[in-house]
Amino acid sequence: MLSDLPDDQVGAFSTLSTFLSREEVVKPYLNSLSDRGEISLFIGEENQREELRSFSLVSVSYSLDSNQRGVLGLVGPIRMNYIRAITVLESFAGYLGRVSGSG
Repeated sequence: MLSDLPDDQVGAFSTLSTFLSREEVVKPYLNSLSDRGEISLFIGEENQREELRSFSLVSVSYSLDSNQRGVLGLVGPIRMNYIRAITVLESFAGYLGRVSGSG
C-alpha cells in the first residue's frame, strides 16, 4: 500500500500517476521514443521527463504494418530485471505484429 511507503516515494508515485493520466503529454513522449529505435532504456535520472526520474522506463517500438507504428513502455523501479522487461516487451510487440497479420 502507498501508506506503507516513505513520503518521498508516495510523492514520486503521485507525480507518476498524474503524468500517466495526461494523454496529451504521454502520447507525444512515447511517440518520440518510437523514433529512437527499437529498444529504449532510461534509468532514473537518465529519463528525459522529470516525472519519471524516480523510476526506470523500458520501451520497445513495433510496427503493425507499413503505416501503423507504436511503442510499448514499462515503468518500474530503478532496480529491476531489465533483460526480463525487454524480453517481455519484445515478445508482446511480436505478438501484436502476428495478430495484426504483419509479423
